Amino acid sequence: MKLLHDDEKVDIPDSNGFLQVNTLATYKIHDGARLFLSIKPGVNQTNTSSN
Repeated sequence: MKLLHDDEKVDIPDSNGFLQVNTLATYKIHDGARLFLSIKPGVNQTNTSSN
């Protein structure tokens, strides 16, 4: 597990470019895979739109 300071930020690659995630959210590294929890107020990131 990698612990970061609360005021530190990490850039996580995303299909739209980069998500800047505040490290107040959970950030773990497990078996080489990055597991992260990104909470953005007022933004629903689940892709449930039926086009």
